[in-house]
Amino acid sequence: MAAEYAMLQSKKGYVFDSSAEVGSIIVRSPQIMQYRFSIRGKAAHAAIHPEQGINAIVVASEIVCAVSWGRVSEDSTMNVGNFRAEGATNVVCEQAVFETETRSLRMDGARQLGETVRSIAETVCAKRGAQLTVETMLAVPGFSLTQDAPVLAPMYRALARHGIE
Repeated sequence: MAAEYAMLQSKKGYVFDSSAEVGSIIVRSPQIMQYRFSIRGKAAHAAIHPEQGINAIVVASEIVCAVSWGRVSEDSTMNVGNFRAEGATNVVCEQAVFETETRSLRMDGARQLGETVRSIAETVCAKRGAQLTVETMLAVPGFSLTQDAPVLAPMYRALARHGIE
């Protein structure tokens, strides 16, 4: 972050980053995890010795097809995107990459969903003889406040002073 925290005297702060109607207070946000799955197969000439190769596109596709994407529960979603694999059409593809995002309102729920995908990827890669690398990033830690959380009281008072419910 690009803030000079030493200059701040307050120990509390509010973030005004929502397109919600004035008077709305966001009291919970999902935990968001992002993952990059890199699959390394084995290149081979697709016409002469395709059986000597391990097609990373096929392996990555098998992983993606084995996972339930979209709304996976009332409070959690999963998405896959940015599927990439490049190479000549006469070569068994050696490298494929896809990225996923998991979101959950449950504490650590997004991480658990990502670990489910990782487990499936490990199983498929082991079965196919491919190598797996997974990069993980916590994009948003998530939070959940009750309506009567003390940190919200000053916000309620400020809105009331302006006649906003």
